[in-house]
Amino acid sequence: MKEESQKFVTGLFNTELDIKQEGNGVKLDFFLHNIFGEDLEFYFRSNQKFDIFVINQHGGEVYRLPQKTLPAQVDVTLNKNEKLSFSEVWDYKNNKGNRVPPRKYSIKVILLAKLENGRIISPDALTAVKDIEID
Repeated sequence: MKEESQKFVTGLFNTELDIKQEGNGVKLDFFLHNIFGEDLEFYFRSNQKFDIFVINQHGGEVYRLPQKTLPAQVDVTLNKNEKLSFSEVWDYKNNKGNRVPPRKYSIKVILLAKLENGRIISPDALTAVKDIEID
């Protein structure tokens, strides 16, 4: 029975990430896409709807977007084939506020959407990763 509770719900969402270097930062546009074919209702546990990580070539966390979380559930209905859009900018700084050195990094976005009734959305469906070369 424990094994049953570990199954993830799949085929509902796809997370997409577009990145573009602009001046003093990287613009991140990302989307939660309803691929289910029907309208979907879900929620976020707080006003924090996503996590963003920048990871170096060795798998170490260089930067994590700081969030100010307010504990208020946010209910969302996403129509079939609709996308919920988000946008952020990373200013090339690490967690200590220093400019990162030129090299390759991975940017990882994790959306924090939840389903009712304790069903768990597949983490792969809520995650997008793109590599970027910083000059």
